[in-house]
Amino acid sequence: MLVRLKNTGNVLLTGDLAHFRENYDNNQVPSWNTSRADTLASLDRFKQIARNLKAVVDGHHLNFLDSNGYVVELRERS
Repeated sequence: MLVRLKNTGNVLLTGDLAHFRENYDNNQVPSWNTSRADTLASLDRFKQIARNLKAVVDGHHLNFLDSNGYVVELRERS
């Protein structure tokens, strides 16, 4: 899901694209996934979208990551 925040900019939210940060960073696929190729293709497409949008990424155990992979803290004020 893409969320556009006034101060932070683009934020991409994901559920279980990767279970842990190291899985996301290293393109690791859990052994129980039914298709390694499909999982890697989804991960690659998501990362490309994140780079193109210069988006902050958050998901299941990922923390908020900026487009360079650094953890960021979101601070939005109305």
